[in-house]
Amino acid sequence: MKNTFRKTLSILLTAGMLLGASGCAAPALPGEESSESESRKTESSQSESAEPSSESQEQAPESQGVESQRFDGVTVRVWGATDLLNNAEFEKYVAENGEGLTYEIVSADEIKMMSMVATGTAADIWCLSAFSHGAMYAARGLYEPLDDYIAASDVFDEANFTDVENLYRFDGKEVGAGPIYGIVKDWSLDNQIWVNKKVFADAGLEIPDPTKIYTWDEIREWAKACVEFDESGEQTRWGMGTTNNLYQLITGMVCSVGKSMFSDDLSEVYIDTPEIRAAFDYWADMYKSGAAISDMSTPGDWGGDSFALDKVGMLCCGYWFGNGTLAFNENAKDRMDDFMLIQAPSLDTSKGANACMAGVGASIWRGSKNKEAAFKFIELYNGGEWAKKRAIQGFGNPAQSDLVELLPQETQFQKQTYDANEFGMKNMITLKTNPYITAQGMESTFQQFFYEVLYERMTMDDAIVAMQEQFETLLAEGKEICGVD
Repeated sequence: MKNTFRKTLSILLTAGMLLGASGCAAPALPGEESSESESRKTESSQSESAEPSSESQEQAPESQGVESQRFDGVTVRVWGATDLLNNAEFEKYVAENGEGLTYEIVSADEIKMMSMVATGTAADIWCLSAFSHGAMYAARGLYEPLDDYIAASDVFDEANFTDVENLYRFDGKEVGAGPIYGIVKDWSLDNQIWVNKKVFADAGLEIPDPTKIYTWDEIREWAKACVEFDESGEQTRWGMGTTNNLYQLITGMVCSVGKSMFSDDLSEVYIDTPEIRAAFDYWADMYKSGAAISDMSTPGDWGGDSFALDKVGMLCCGYWFGNGTLAFNENAKDRMDDFMLIQAPSLDTSKGANACMAGVGASIWRGSKNKEAAFKFIELYNGGEWAKKRAIQGFGNPAQSDLVELLPQETQFQKQTYDANEFGMKNMITLKTNPYITAQGMESTFQQFFYEVLYERMTMDDAIVAMQEQFETLLAEGKEICGVD
């Protein structure tokens, strides 16, 4: 993995040198496996010194906002918004409200997009995860600050944004402070737990309290109780599935007790801690026992469809899954009351641990020549009537506070999930990330050594030493790219 990462890093450093004339900071790729979904990959960050040159920085829109401007003949190129592919309804909406602009969806992995950055042909808008990519691409100077655009907007009001916007803030030293580098589309508390009440009843488990904070150990007990095998020894039911990767899960566990993998100034990484060792042991046990879906034992999917087929007892994913996915599943849509949402587990039940681990939003590439048109597109995609439409359908939490009341509450299922989601907001924590080590690099390293321990090819002690060394290398390389001492 290390050789691949360094090879990729070398490519992107070369790309960064090519960008020097346009004033953009050197980009960097966050690790391996670039063929996976753009919405959960590509990460980067921005230091205070990564300011664009006067040639590349356009003037912010005037106080009248971009609503009064026309963009006839301008096509903005969008990376990552796969929900807009062949979306006739949105195309019509843009035609009616876009002041003449059109848009094109760009299909690319990270390496291709970084190559396009190097040649000045990258997409104008990047729709990626705020948790994984927000501060990380900002720290590398690849995202345009949006504060002046927001101040001039008739659609967005900074005071109306929910706390999830902090994932898009970075002041060169701290994530959650400073300029805004993106606007979240819709989001969820991604470590909340979905429960299949039918599976729980069949396993002899009590239905959980949706306002109680349970421990991870209790979740493991429930997951193991849900497991079933047929007469031939083949597993037919699992305890838990999740859309979150190992890095996200470990980050959530550690942060639930106020801990972090990083020093306060982000200059050091700490892997040899009781919390990380316990997290490794926890998920190794969950996988080996078949309690959690993994490469060792899988029903053929991550758990979503199998959850609706009563083959999985729990899912660790957010509010978005209910109205946005489960309600459309042919095996679930006519019995939605068989499912419920509860709070995220914690290592300390006196503290809430609900957290956003994705928060897909939209940012403007700093090298774009169509920044004002790009922001107009973001207004259409992330705000206005389109945002209201998504809120009414319940496709996740709106990033704008005044739209929260539009979330569906008509059916018993919708009311239960709305209440659990609302309760979770009161116990929300912001996960501490490090913009100098990309989220993909973190995940690749955790996965690599987790499986070495899982298959008993390496001891936990040796894995901890190897991870610490690798993370220190990644951190040093990332800080160098970002121009941080």
